[in-house]
Amino acid sequence: MDKFYRVEYTGKIKRTGDVFDTTDEEVAEEEGIHNEKMEYGPRDLTSEEELIEGVMEQLEEMEEGEEKEFTVPPEKGYGKRDPSKVEMVPKKDFEDTEVTPMPGMQVILDGQPAKIQTVSGGRVRVDFNNPLAGKDLEYKMKVLKVFEKDEEKAKVLIKEELPVSEEEIRTQEQMEKETEDNKDTKKLLKVQVPLGTFGKDAEEEKEQVKEKIKDKTSYETIEIEEEAMEEEEKGEE
Repeated sequence: MDKFYRVEYTGKIKRTGDVFDTTDEEVAEEEGIHNEKMEYGPRDLTSEEELIEGVMEQLEEMEEGEEKEFTVPPEKGYGKRDPSKVEMVPKKDFEDTEVTPMPGMQVILDGQPAKIQTVSGGRVRVDFNNPLAGKDLEYKMKVLKVFEKDEEKAKVLIKEELPVSEEEIRTQEQMEKETEDNKDTKKLLKVQVPLGTFGKDAEEEKEQVKEKIKDKTSYETIEIEEEAMEEEEKGEE
């Protein structure tokens, strides 16, 4: 993905108007889908796999500050419903899970999410289709910011990987000589983050961050150091 995007959005099932995904915490609470483990607010998109195909296609045509409403058909969303993914499962298969199967219940079977449709005698009919399969979806999306420069994208990636805010990340881009005659150069990024950002496996954590930045930018060399920020320095005086 050539650009990164910071977005706000809400996704609904077109036929019913039910919200199934949103970055707005207030909307999530109103619609009864609030998840305490989820972080709400603007979302940074750094990979094409983060949202369904139909949404990414629309996003790539949008500009910074633009707001748009659009419909995503099943073939560019979660696919069409597949009848072969509805299976009859012996009720005894649920004994090890300590779950009493009931219609409408969401379960995990063989590592896959599924929905119980019916329970009859010793058999349970289970649907392994994605709950959004076969549905037209409506999205309302706003692009808050588009990140095109490598240095901007590096900051977004660092914020994703480390417990720091964007304001706490200091970066400096340089061109580093590879040969004495200065004909060959490579792109270097120097990064400073607050003291205590990394844990006991600091070097391993740094390497993971470096590899992610290299994979999504044109930087060939990345140096990451922990430094006392201005507030920390003042506190020590």
